[in-house]
Amino acid sequence: MITLFWVSLWSWQHEMKWENGFEVISLSGTVEPQQEMLMAAQVLGEVAEIPAHPGSDCRAGEVLILLRPAGQSERIEAAEQTLESAFAAETLAQQQVERLDRLRQSGAVSELQFEESRIKLRSARAETKSAQALLQGEQELYRFLEMRAPFDGNLTDIFVSVGTRVKSGQPLARIVGPKARSIKVIWPGRLIDVLSTAKFELRIDEKWLPTQSSNQQSSFQSTGNMLVYLQADHGLMPYQRPQVRALIEIEGLFLRPGQWEQRGAATFVHVQVDQEVQRRLVRLGPTLPEGKRQVMAGLRVGDIVIAPFGVRP
Repeated sequence: MITLFWVSLWSWQHEMKWENGFEVISLSGTVEPQQEMLMAAQVLGEVAEIPAHPGSDCRAGEVLILLRPAGQSERIEAAEQTLESAFAAETLAQQQVERLDRLRQSGAVSELQFEESRIKLRSARAETKSAQALLQGEQELYRFLEMRAPFDGNLTDIFVSVGTRVKSGQPLARIVGPKARSIKVIWPGRLIDVLSTAKFELRIDEKWLPTQSSNQQSSFQSTGNMLVYLQADHGLMPYQRPQVRALIEIEGLFLRPGQWEQRGAATFVHVQVDQEVQRRLVRLGPTLPEGKRQVMAGLRVGDIVIAPFGVRP
């Protein structure tokens, strides 16, 4: 009588057999940008002005930081005066050559005097070129005082403040482009063997969406873990930290929701054996994304698990 009661109460049957499920591995990811530049000083100087501020968007060519090297304006002014004097001396030398050439034709001056004037003209021209090069060099140096954005992006960091003395090569700011390149993920060293079969997903707007590995080369860390790079799709922005998970396919015996009974820390299933239903203690793994749980102990292939009446496994 008891046996008939249990058989009528438990109706849906599920024969235990080998199948596939997915283990979930939670990972930490960081979106890397396509463009990133650490802007550094090219000359020795002092920060005079910072028109931008950290976190602001900027356009290519926009001035972000102004430097003020000691005596730079004075050196440019002095170079301009030197060039002006050299040009005036060259003009006078040219006029002297032309005047002596006319006098030479009339026999008023000698060939030696005329040749000396030509030598002085060549020397004056050389002085002018030297002054031009000096001024150009000072102006080129001045160009390095304006730290301009190399591309459209976001000024993520500024490492100096107004009045800071800087030297050549010292980092001043970091600018990051608006487009994402890849998602950098730390993959546990203990799971290296299953990396090639893992399926990756990103959590976007409360949904888990699939993504693929990128073409960027993976690399090992000193800790034994591996840096893995995923495609940064679904509208991700540089330096976002999206939730990432990996689904690792596993093979074994699985129960579906409704096929087990939880009593405190103990888990039970009901198994049909020779027209009778037996209650059996089992050990199950964690819940997988599809709701299944792997049987770690207590069941074997061929066992028939009975689900409660009205509950479809």
